[in-house]
Amino acid sequence: MKFLRVLSAVTAVVIFGAAPVSAQLPAESEESAELPNFISFSGTIKEIQKPTTADAGYKEILLAENDEGGEMAFKITDDTYFVTDKKAEAGAEIIGFYDGKAP
Repeated sequence: MKFLRVLSAVTAVVIFGAAPVSAQLPAESEESAELPNFISFSGTIKEIQKPTTADAGYKEILLAENDEGGEMAFKITDDTYFVTDKKAEAGAEIIGFYDGKAP
């Protein structure tokens, strides 16, 4: 029975989310916080590096490459969240998310 209530709530959100938007949007205030623009990168871990003194504060750096030859360095900290409990190792597939507005 609990499942049906959750499904109904999700269905209601989808229905209300599809409603037409008003032609006039409210003015953006200076106090409104900007939402992060999360971007994903998926590829294969090529190398795991230990941080140097220039990278102080990081536990390790995962160097990954995607199918198109794009490269990404994921700098892992104590605050990095992993969805699975699998250990990162060279050759493993990875999907990482980062703030696209960050430098």
